Amino acid sequence: MLNALPADRAARLRQMKMIALGLLLACAALLTLALVQHRVGAWDWVAAFAGAAMVGALADWFAVVALFRRPLGLPFPHTAIIPRKKAQLADQLGGFIRDRFLDTPMLIARLRGFDPIRRLGEWLRQPDHAQRLGGHLQGVLSEVVNALDDPRVRDTVQRAVMTRLEGLDLSRSAGDLLETLTAQGRHQALFGQALQEAADHVETEPVQHTLSSMLLEIAGREYPMLLRGLAMMGKPEDFGLKLGAATARGLAGWLREVHDDPQHPRRLAFDTVVAEWIERLRTDPDFAARVNEAKNRWLHAPELQAQVQGLWDELRGWLLADLNTPGSRLSTQMGVVAQRLGETLVSDGALRTALQEHLESAVEHLAPALREGAGAHIARTVRDWPDEVLVRELELGVGRDLQFIRLNGTVVGGLIGLGLHLLERALA
Repeated sequence: MLNALPADRAARLRQMKMIALGLLLACAALLTLALVQHRVGAWDWVAAFAGAAMVGALADWFAVVALFRRPLGLPFPHTAIIPRKKAQLADQLGGFIRDRFLDTPMLIARLRGFDPIRRLGEWLRQPDHAQRLGGHLQGVLSEVVNALDDPRVRDTVQRAVMTRLEGLDLSRSAGDLLETLTAQGRHQALFGQALQEAADHVETEPVQHTLSSMLLEIAGREYPMLLRGLAMMGKPEDFGLKLGAATARGLAGWLREVHDDPQHPRRLAFDTVVAEWIERLRTDPDFAARVNEAKNRWLHAPELQAQVQGLWDELRGWLLADLNTPGSRLSTQMGVVAQRLGETLVSDGALRTALQEHLESAVEHLAPALREGAGAHIARTVRDWPDEVLVRELELGVGRDLQFIRLNGTVVGGLIGLGLHLLERALA
């Protein structure tokens, strides 16, 4: 169909040219016949009409042809107007579209009148539309996953990620992260939670048994006489359990004491240690070099590479298995999310207004550059067209209508010839 349309236009243009030429030849035949009849009687009027019609037809033929090429190939001045003025026409066309269609206030006014956020919400809230969008996203996501697994794409992405990670100053970044975590005492809140959980854990029976075993082992190694004395008095395990329970209670009590007192020396010492670590991470070049060296060793460790590849293979397999299944869970969920988004956009006027304002602001910032680029692109494209291509496209587009000018010129010229002949007769 795309190839048939230009061919059809060319055929219609040839047909109109033949009609215009046929009318000219008919007028020439009438004039010849009138001259043969020595312009006697009505033939005088026929000659007046036919001669003037031929002049009109030839004049309009010359005018039409002069737009596109040199008539008869002769260098008449001010002919082949379109090829000669192509650069100027290209600049004017690009400027016209830039100024008349891509003016920033006009774009914003059209955007505001179109109300795209509400229209998008109305469209998305329809269940069939939302699920259709989910189906389209399913296909797109499947292609993205396959593209990422292409060795060429995967290697490029991996190199880019590794380059960025290798260039990351992990020491300073860690210092900045710690400083953020310590803002407004967040690190103390985390420390307090850890103390509470540790105190609760210490008092559990498994921990008490572990402490009992450790204490008996230490006593047997460091104080064997004491352990033998306990054995003579009874079972050392019972004594160990009591000692382990007492130690656990004492340790848990101390942990809760630190937890409950914001000014406890251990809490203040924790503050000092964190501050020293932040300062060291951010300012100590030797320490930073060791941290970043360890980071790079870890990044290039074969074990890590194998682990990451294994995780990606599992994730990719799961994604493709789901995305290639009719009624994909991901596709269904994306449709549900899209529908909820549409309902929110329709019902939440404040959100709609905020998004519209941001959209208009983005257009206001981007439109000047885009309109200049669009105008320049149109002008450059037209200038780069070969002359014969530009002439052919324009002639196919408007050439048929221009042939009507030739037809009209023939008829109007003939009528003017009759009028002049009438005037001549009246004044004679």
